[in-house]
Amino acid sequence: MGRWDRDFKVVGRLRPLDLLGLVPGVVTRGARFRSLEKELASAAPMPRAFDLFVELADAQGGRQTFQIEAEARPRSNTGKRIFNRWSYAHLVLGRPVECVVFYLMPAREGRRPQTRYSVKRGSTSVDFLFQAVCLWWQRADRLLEGQTPGCGL
Repeated sequence: MGRWDRDFKVVGRLRPLDLLGLVPGVVTRGARFRSLEKELASAAPMPRAFDLFVELADAQGGRQTFQIEAEARPRSNTGKRIFNRWSYAHLVLGRPVECVVFYLMPAREGRRPQTRYSVKRGSTSVDFLFQAVCLWWQRADRLLEGQTPGCGL
């Protein structure tokens, strides 16, 4: 695990609502969160731990569960790894899980950030979609001033 991953996990554990506030369509104002990593870890060991796994609860009693992963740079196997972890979490929790990948830096070799994993075996196919937030496209001045919804970094 590199320095970027470690730093992202610290921010994510301290301020998950600020990170989720960067995801289009996610409302974090007035929401409460709880971490779910221990619940998932106790069910069965994973080859690599989840970066962040949180549940948001709004004032009306609604819940959203998020798998949040950090990638220093886009990689060729991101979609497959996200799908594998999502499958495990969905099986353990038995409820919908939304996946978000935060890409910290652009790829050197021109690789684009992934937002899907597709596989076909015979007549069966899977097309798994997830959200991506490219942090190099975020305006740091707005984040620091708290002008992004849900953000108060």
